[in-house]
Amino acid sequence: MKIEGQQYKTLIDTGASISILSDETLKDMGRTIQEKDTLPAMTVDRTLTDMTGLIHDVKVQIDDLTIPFTFRVMGKTSYPVILGWDFIKKIKGVVVSD
Repeated sequence: MKIEGQQYKTLIDTGASISILSDETLKDMGRTIQEKDTLPAMTVDRTLTDMTGLIHDVKVQIDDLTIPFTFRVMGKTSYPVILGWDFIKKIKGVVVSD
C-alpha cells in the first residue's frame, strides 16, 4: 500500500477504531502535524497513550484508487501505518473472515 506515493508496511487492524501514522512515518513523508489532538487512545495492552496530533488529506493508494484521509499521529507504533475501522468505513470496505 502506498501513502503519499511511498510504500509503507501497513496493518489493516479490525481491532482498532482509529487509523494511525507513526511520528517517524510523518517525518519521512515530509509532512507536519496540522491540528492538535488531545484525546488519548487505548493501546492493545489497554494503556492510554497520547496522540501527537492530526494530519489531513493524506493520500492513501490502493491499486489505482487514491483516497484522501485524516490520520492521528502517535509517537511509536508497531507498524508505520495502521488502518482502523474509520478508514474501512470511509472506503465502504468489506471484511471477510473464514
